[in-house]
Amino acid sequence: MLPIRNDQVVLRAMHPQDASAYAAGTDDAAVREHGHLPEPEYTEDTVLALIRGPIRDGLGRGDLAVLTIADPSTDDFVGSLVLFGATDTSIEVGFWIHPDHRGEHLSTAALALATEIVRRSGFTSVTARTALENVASQRALERSGYERGTSQRDTAPSGESTILMHYRRPIDPPSLFPLTTDRLRLRLHEHQDAQPLQRIYGREDVAQYLLDEPWSEPDAVRHVSERIAQAGLDDGGTKLALVIEREGLMRR
Repeated sequence: MLPIRNDQVVLRAMHPQDASAYAAGTDDAAVREHGHLPEPEYTEDTVLALIRGPIRDGLGRGDLAVLTIADPSTDDFVGSLVLFGATDTSIEVGFWIHPDHRGEHLSTAALALATEIVRRSGFTSVTARTALENVASQRALERSGYERGTSQRDTAPSGESTILMHYRRPIDPPSLFPLTTDRLRLRLHEHQDAQPLQRIYGREDVAQYLLDEPWSEPDAVRHVSERIAQAGLDDGGTKLALVIEREGLMRR
């Protein structure tokens, strides 16, 4: 279901062009101290190797998602979010923001998108661990609905043994959708909806009654990736975007 976006960030697979910014971000002292990254040092070349190897393979297998947090207007790298350590019911999240973009609440926006990925993947909870002194991370988690647990000595992803604060966020199951009546079917958006929606919203006679200009194909891809995240009014959500189908064909 990647990419997925909201007004503040895009959450997507890592691209080779992210390697330089990723490596530069990991040079930051706070990222090194609190990120508990598995490698002691990163360069553009080593990040490229990871993107083309373990990161791509983990995403393909579905057991490791090392994702880019990107600026929605430029698609530039602004941070990283990782989903890992999956069990039958739960998965763990970790994240860090590039030092050039701190203070913009981007981690909270990225965690909201991660919640929807976790929900649609069928997990019933997501966990996180953070260093006791990492107050910014704790605030982001608590703003995102994570419940503070206990602190205990643990092994971080870096392999270091340290005291970590544990968090957990219950995930409600996917919503009531799809809903089916005798004539219509209502469901959440998927990426394959971009092309049929573009045929509707790209028409001048449709767009004249809407707030947008007629959609181009890139417009459709962008709007659908935004609507994928608009999946309910629970969990603090404020938008619900649905597809209407009749006789197997999309109507909007």
